[in-house]
Amino acid sequence: MFEIKTHSKCIITGEHSVLRGKSAIAVPLKDKFLKFIFKPGGKKLDIIFNSNSKIMQLLFNNVFNIVLSKISEKVIDIKGKLIIESTLSFGSGLGSSAALCSAISLWLKELNVIKKDQVFDFAKSLEDSFHGTSSGVDIAAALSSSTILFNINSGFKKVNFKNSPFLALSNSESKGSTKKAVLQVQNWIKKNHKIHAKLDNAIQKATDLILETKNLSRTQSVPFFKEAFDLSKNSFNKWGLITTDLQKHMLDLKSSGAIATKPSGAGLGGCVLSLWTTKPKDKNLTLIKL
Repeated sequence: MFEIKTHSKCIITGEHSVLRGKSAIAVPLKDKFLKFIFKPGGKKLDIIFNSNSKIMQLLFNNVFNIVLSKISEKVIDIKGKLIIESTLSFGSGLGSSAALCSAISLWLKELNVIKKDQVFDFAKSLEDSFHGTSSGVDIAAALSSSTILFNINSGFKKVNFKNSPFLALSNSESKGSTKKAVLQVQNWIKKNHKIHAKLDNAIQKATDLILETKNLSRTQSVPFFKEAFDLSKNSFNKWGLITTDLQKHMLDLKSSGAIATKPSGAGLGGCVLSLWTTKPKDKNLTLIKL
């Protein structure tokens, strides 16, 4: 018997531009997890969902069918009981599909269906079925246990922050579509090819600003984060990814005391990351620590 656990993620900076070679910072969310418990044996593969989420069952079946289409001869003989536990939420831009693709890939690695050095690429190939060509940042975060710096060209590495300001994640309660958002940005670039690099460079600057705070105190870090959030938010706005619901949610956070906000994820809905000078008291906010 063995267990596997992956997580959703919160992107601090780097959304969309990461597809074009810019760097991103992401944090795994420990309370948003997917756990596989596998007990080998028996005459067939039994899959038990310890979650009432019909979406999870549907997505697992869809991904497993993709696995079968890729390597059916290696997977068809798997026998045992697979118990799936989930606290993931879908459609909020937290990389839940990546957590699922990563968990399935780690499960196949433990069964010697794929090799350890194939896990990331295999998981990414599964993730591509959800969003088209993905950057891999969600997969990297799902496979990690700490904050990462990701680049599509150089891969990912853990990055440590001595302190970080008060950051909070909240759900706008409007569902977003990563695939739709990615296509929208691509279409925007085609129409604005002369200036699109400025937005990508602004996102890179936001990432660089956050990295400058690695050894700073919480108070010293705040202006760096504020500028980074403002740069990111401006790019999202130019791409047309801040919907009326997202805008209202960000304004509500501001009125409650947040000093800066930005979408976290693809946009067009989903979650918002907010920056605070003091610890927020709203129980609907999830505190994020780098």
